[in-house]
Amino acid sequence: VEEPGAQTLQGTMDEFKASIESGKGGLFLAVYRGKVSEGLDFKDDNARAVFCVGIPFPSLGDVKVKLKREYNSHPDSRTSGMLSGGEWYQHQAF
Repeated sequence: VEEPGAQTLQGTMDEFKASIESGKGGLFLAVYRGKVSEGLDFKDDNARAVFCVGIPFPSLGDVKVKLKREYNSHPDSRTSGMLSGGEWYQHQAF
């Protein structure tokens, strides 16, 4: 189980690889847009299948998300045919 924080990722990866090498096998679960969403190499026996279960929405607490939603909900943006802030947010999950 991965702990919060980027500093714990290497330990989690080491445990996963050790489980694979021992012959027990392993299951690695992660979320989209999380720490392991890009840049990791699961080669050879480290990944035999990938299952995509769901895509979480971006964090509402993210300043960029908040500003984009506000910008899109502004009346000037709405008259130019842009999606509302809520509609834009819903589309981010796809």
